Amino acid sequence: MDRHVQMYIIRKIREYARSGIKMKDSIYDLFVLRDDDGSLRVICPLCGWKSKSPLPTFCDRFEWFSRISSVLARHMISKHKIRLKKMPFPFCMGEATYRCPVCGYTDEGYLWVLMHYIAEHLKP
Repeated sequence: MDRHVQMYIIRKIREYARSGIKMKDSIYDLFVLRDDDGSLRVICPLCGWKSKSPLPTFCDRFEWFSRISSVLARHMISKHKIRLKKMPFPFCMGEATYRCPVCGYTDEGYLWVLMHYIAEHLKP
């Protein structure tokens, strides 16, 4: 991934994280890139890494969002040592709640807390 594209993605992540607006489709699109062969792959905004296996094109939104989050979470843990703590899941159904390891910020969904971490705790 081009360095200018990478910096643009990080800038957009910081804008979305600081605005507090949760536009799920727009947020998840920041972490997906169309490859040269037309397949969609998960990308890391920090290092430019692309997932080896393409994302499924025909699935429901919940599965799509879940797949992006899980692929990116595995990469963040193994390559960047960024481990966001998953909170106990009480009685309701929905997205899991995660906690920022630095300041304790909590939110529903992995990418929301990852965006907070990138916006607030990583140097520009």
